[in-house]
Amino acid sequence: MDKLSTMNLSSALEPRFLTSPPAASFTDSPRAWLCCKNAIHQVTETPLMKRARWLFDREKWEELRRVADTAWDNGNRTRYDFEIHSKEVEAERKAYIKDLQEINQEIGLHFMEAANFALARRYLSRGRLDPRVLIGTFEDIRRDVLDDEDGENAGQVRGGLLETARSWRSIEDIIRANLEHNYGTIDYETTPIMKRLADRLLERAKHDLLRGFLVDCRQRRKAEQREGRLGMDELTWRRTGMIIDVVLAKVYAALGDLDELLAIMNEPGNESLVAEVERALRSAGQYGMLAGLLLKKGDQGGAMETVTELLARQDDPAVREQISVLLDAQSVQLDLMSTLQDLSEEWKLNSSGLQVFLRRHLTEQFHRRKEAQIVKALSLAQNLEVAETVWGAMSKGGSSSSNGGGRRVVGSIPNGNGSAAVDAGSIRTSKPEKDQQSQTGRIRHEKSASAFAPRTAPFADSPANHGLAALQ
Repeated sequence: MDKLSTMNLSSALEPRFLTSPPAASFTDSPRAWLCCKNAIHQVTETPLMKRARWLFDREKWEELRRVADTAWDNGNRTRYDFEIHSKEVEAERKAYIKDLQEINQEIGLHFMEAANFALARRYLSRGRLDPRVLIGTFEDIRRDVLDDEDGENAGQVRGGLLETARSWRSIEDIIRANLEHNYGTIDYETTPIMKRLADRLLERAKHDLLRGFLVDCRQRRKAEQREGRLGMDELTWRRTGMIIDVVLAKVYAALGDLDELLAIMNEPGNESLVAEVERALRSAGQYGMLAGLLLKKGDQGGAMETVTELLARQDDPAVREQISVLLDAQSVQLDLMSTLQDLSEEWKLNSSGLQVFLRRHLTEQFHRRKEAQIVKALSLAQNLEVAETVWGAMSKGGSSSSNGGGRRVVGSIPNGNGSAAVDAGSIRTSKPEKDQQSQTGRIRHEKSASAFAPRTAPFADSPANHGLAALQ
């Protein structure tokens, strides 16, 4: 402008042409006037979409990202009084926002393809990608929540700077492709460590990308509902909202975020999520998470049965032996609520891990560790019959190597009238007393007891036994 202001101009030229008036529309940039001999030309910035397409065609992703970030920041700083603006200005504004959303979608899809899930979430959220599109890229989620209408374009993504749908790989395939790019061809059966790495990356995708994106969607939808601008017919809007809530609840369950899971399940209109989430947790084997969910709901009996089901599914004989040793040799009294309140994720026990726990933490408060929570939850069951069955069957094997069953375990089993001390050493389901159980009850207990019976005797010289002996 300094050069333009020092040019020799005709005296007939009106001075108003030397200034730049305020922007008249949403898309106007600061302007300069190029004064020629017989004309005056306005110099403006290249339109946003034209610059974006030029960079996109040449795969200049960092420059495209800077353009999008600058436009996003400028848009957030600009405030307009739309009531005094003309309809033309409002139309320009909407077109500009739509262009910026498409640019952000394209950048987000690029980062998702590169398995950079945190950045993908940021730009896809800015671009307001249809949440069903992102959900459809997760194979283990879409088949349970998307119906034929939503999933008819599975394997394709519509959005970004392309006008037509493009072929798209699932998140699982994207992760595998990135691992093979970095490490070469992978056979998951012969390289279990790579399988674990792929699983962790998928977990990261669910946390950084899917969870964050859906949380952004829910917050935006609440604002849209308050302002009455749904952007689609109400039926589709509500249906999309239900899909978001179902998927988000399952993601919270998979990640072990019990508080957020309960918050979304307790919202008005989400009553149907309870059965869906419980079914998903059970099918995924997340019995610890399910027990915590039931306990939070006040269903202590259901939580106890879930814990026993978790224990019954332990296939490692060494795990069962160590638990039976602990049941047979240690006397503890703890409150059921404090025992189960921290059950918030799936428990996967192995013999070495449990031995390390018993060796290092046997003198500490047991309720601080997940492995011991299983044992204490069993000994403090609200359901006396379940406690007798499981406790008696499991301690049966341990007592045979512990001074002829001389050790006794005492636990506090709450009932409707208070607490009653139960002598676990005397409880055996193989010989139930007739005055305590009916014939039907005996048959049921004998069948269930076989599922919990230890397969071999406890370790005679295990670190756990040394630790237990030191405490006595």
